[in-house]
Amino acid sequence: MIAAEQLLQSLNEEQRQAVLHQGSDSLILAGAGSGKTRVLTTKIAYLLSQGVPPSRILALTFTNKAAGEMRERIGAMVGSELSKMLQMGTFHSVFARWLRQFGHRLGYTSDYTIYDATDSRTLVKVIIREMQLDDKRYKPNNIQSLISAAKNDGISPNEISSPKLDKLPVIYSEYEARCKRANAMDFDDLLLNTHRLLKNDEEVARVMRQRFSHILVDEYQDTNLVQDQIIRLLKGEDTEITVVGDDAQSIYSFRGAVLDNILHFQSHFPDTRLFKLTKNYRSTANIVGLANSLIEKNQFRIPKEVEAVAGEGEKPTLFKAFSGSAEAEMIVLQIRELIRQKVSPDEIAVLYRTNAQSRVIEEQCRNAGINYRIYGGTSFYDRKEIKDILAYLRLMTNDRDDEAFRRIYNVPARGIGQVTFDKIAALAEQHQVPLMQAALRTDLLSAELNKGALKKVADFTTLIDGLSSQKDQLSPEELVRLVIRQTGINTLYQDGSIDSESRLDNMEELLSAVADYVDTRIKETGDTPTIEDFVRDMALYTDRDQQEDDTPRVTLMTMHASKGLEYRHVFCTGIEEGIIPSQRSWTPQDIEEERRLLYVAITRAKEHCTLSYADTRRLHGLQEICAPSRFLLDLTPKYLHDLSGLFGQGTREIPRQRPPIERPQPIPTPTRRRLKPLPPEPTTGPRVVTDTSSDTDLRAGDRVSHQAFGDGTIQGFEDSISGTKVHIIFDSGKDAKFILKFAKLTPIRPK
Repeated sequence: MIAAEQLLQSLNEEQRQAVLHQGSDSLILAGAGSGKTRVLTTKIAYLLSQGVPPSRILALTFTNKAAGEMRERIGAMVGSELSKMLQMGTFHSVFARWLRQFGHRLGYTSDYTIYDATDSRTLVKVIIREMQLDDKRYKPNNIQSLISAAKNDGISPNEISSPKLDKLPVIYSEYEARCKRANAMDFDDLLLNTHRLLKNDEEVARVMRQRFSHILVDEYQDTNLVQDQIIRLLKGEDTEITVVGDDAQSIYSFRGAVLDNILHFQSHFPDTRLFKLTKNYRSTANIVGLANSLIEKNQFRIPKEVEAVAGEGEKPTLFKAFSGSAEAEMIVLQIRELIRQKVSPDEIAVLYRTNAQSRVIEEQCRNAGINYRIYGGTSFYDRKEIKDILAYLRLMTNDRDDEAFRRIYNVPARGIGQVTFDKIAALAEQHQVPLMQAALRTDLLSAELNKGALKKVADFTTLIDGLSSQKDQLSPEELVRLVIRQTGINTLYQDGSIDSESRLDNMEELLSAVADYVDTRIKETGDTPTIEDFVRDMALYTDRDQQEDDTPRVTLMTMHASKGLEYRHVFCTGIEEGIIPSQRSWTPQDIEEERRLLYVAITRAKEHCTLSYADTRRLHGLQEICAPSRFLLDLTPKYLHDLSGLFGQGTREIPRQRPPIERPQPIPTPTRRRLKPLPPEPTTGPRVVTDTSSDTDLRAGDRVSHQAFGDGTIQGFEDSISGTKVHIIFDSGKDAKFILKFAKLTPIRPK
């Protein structure tokens, strides 16, 4: 074991004080890049060096990776034998072990089963079906998410309510009963049942309070209500609690994280000593200064001023582009230049607010021959909803495409089950014809299927034929919009969940991808491409995706996924109103979390950070005018190399001298006239939309008030995949469009 003084040698004075503190609880507020993991692991190693038995130390993390890295570091300091004896792991893994020991007191045996997300969703689906509820109203994914959120907040079935889902309490109650009957717990139960034990079973609570003399928790800003309550319940008379975190990096409220847990920690544990780690070892002074100038605009925070240790460095760059596509091209040009200067692609990251934004970056990387990876996600054209739509397009343009048929014959669900499909497949095999041709042979299928199944198959083939008949009358953009509308594939994602909203965003981005593709082909060849061209070239895109290997790659990821990572060069893209902050963020708390998200993105950069925005961006297949994010105006100009003109320094373009980007040679196609974008579904009379959140009828010409932009006048409405969009011109002159159900508009009634 390393001597205690040796353990402390590598620490600065702030870190040293936090490690040495004993006698009361402590809150270690660790700024970005300030070495919080080093402090946490050194504190545990120091306690062991002072004779604290490893069995008396509990260390809780959020990921198995973090727990493994901490145990490895501690083992290097004190020896692997001691580190193995520590009670260390994720909240879920540690509590799962405790429930093996004490679960019988809640009616479970020690060999209980843990349900994963798929198991949970299947059980919810069964309950909804058995209760004969409408699964379009009571969508299993949505119901599962609501139950999970309730458990994270410690809400029981008799405490939950939903005006639009009156059967939710009954479903939740039955779900709990079925799990109990099956001797099973889901992931949320591992937390909730531990809380129930500690709260309601005094004997278990007493045993657990006496078991640990030191409890240490990492990333405390990410804890939910139940996790915070468990820590409070574990606090014994002689227990010292140490939590480490950063309120400025709290970005997971959508997962149940509660910022107040860290903000109010000192009020929950009155004798707490606060330590601030303010020395940033990751980023240069200009990057740290820029990030500080942003986050200090938040009101809900514990003030701290982070300082850089690494020197002044280059100023971060801010540039604007004419369009989203131009922004992506300019970023990739800079990446090519960095790689030419021998910067490893592994040291470069491109960050964006939503998954849909990756599409234009991916395409530019492919065109430039730059290897990349999607971190923590899926390449745009490999996402399920995109592959489903492309499968429809493939089958429309080639009715012999069996794999396309196989993928979407029952997507969305149309009652064509596996038995029916097997009969179609058997007929196709018998007559050596494609599946689509077999499905059209109702005369032969009638001997195998009942009238109901035959009608469902006929409805599907009629749908495909109808769509196929339009492919020579409509432009590719119009045709894709028609496919989404007529197949109802967007209705699969109407439950309001974060995942569903992301998938709807991806569908809208596909419309933009088609429009961009058409524009590019017209510029390159003078001809308007067909839908067959688009389908073929998108297949080439996915085929060119490379399997992960040891090849250095540029990392593309969402800002959320970037937390905890670092790169020499970071590009933060799409810094525009409606993107960051998101158009779904209207409360002061929502806006502040979005600001923290940008703070996290900026502080991933070690040497250079580039921020960018566009004047226009292709959204929903149409080019729309964009405004720079309000967060850009929070930044202190002295830390920026402003090429955008936003701070009055004059607009300059990023240098573009470089070798030409190699593009695949297009295949000549017949000239076709380009049609206008597909209009919304026809309506009669004045357009009236009911905002279901307020039950208020809104019409063009109505005056409304918006929380962020003030008063304005409604210009009109249009359909989009995410729901009805409202167009408003505000008294300030701002011209904006919003998804109506998220806009939270207040009508201004004439006096």
